[in-house]
Amino acid sequence: MNKKIIAIGLALSFGGLSCITAQAKGISSTTEAEKLASDYVKGATVLHVEEDDDDGVWVYEVDMKKGSKKYELKYNASNGKLVEYQWEKISKPARKFQKRLYAVWQRKKLKMQQLQN
Repeated sequence: MNKKIIAIGLALSFGGLSCITAQAKGISSTTEAEKLASDYVKGATVLHVEEDDDDGVWVYEVDMKKGSKKYELKYNASNGKLVEYQWEKISKPARKFQKRLYAVWQRKKLKMQQLQN
């Protein structure tokens, strides 16, 4: 009798463990968030990625640009789901600013990679 209970308990615990593992497919880095956003808005350039606390929920905010449009995507960090998507058409002066901002972000990203290596 005790062996049956132990066997059932083990089966439930392993089954429960696989359910927990399946649910834990969130985003764990800005690189993952950048990849998700790039897959969502194909051909867009990533301008900025940031992890943020949005009313107690950790999210990744990704700013992108493609042509004359700027995209803002927000992903839930715990499950990887897209929770917000916005885009707007940007003017020519704003595009110049975006290019400068992108260049600064690229330099910071390169420095961070060099420090990690």
